[in-house]
Amino acid sequence: SSYNMAIGFNSMGASTGGSNNIAMGNNAMNSSNSAGENNIAIGSSASINLNGANNNLVIGHYAGVGLTTQHSNILLGNSTGVTGAIQNGVAIGHNATVAQNDAIVLGSVGNANIRVGIGTNTPTDKLHVVGNALITGNITTTSVTETSDRRLKENIK
Repeated sequence: SSYNMAIGFNSMGASTGGSNNIAMGNNAMNSSNSAGENNIAIGSSASINLNGANNNLVIGHYAGVGLTTQHSNILLGNSTGVTGAIQNGVAIGHNATVAQNDAIVLGSVGNANIRVGIGTNTPTDKLHVVGNALITGNITTTSVTETSDRRLKENIK
């Protein structure tokens, strides 16, 4: 192994190779990492099973535990992870797991309280946009709630 940096008890303790990796925290990246390069793992047991993966950023307690040979993922938050041979995935938030290449997952799938706000810091629904939206493709829905606006009607008696 060359140009690796480890800070914390057993951080990269079992590593036998890899280069340009940074591990910080108790047992971070503590696996037989034989070929992984350019990975960053911060947090207790972050990327503990990493073995041959490249270019991953993992921050959080037990984040990236299932990350073994996957490449170019970003996992931010406690117990975030990937399912399968995912590349270019992003998981953000406690227990968030990405299971498809080139995808972003915000929050745990089982958490009904997760909300994303664009233009607001107090989102009231799954997606809350304050301002205009440009959608160049189709919108698919399983349910539509319509509202009526008196200002848009004519000849009201």
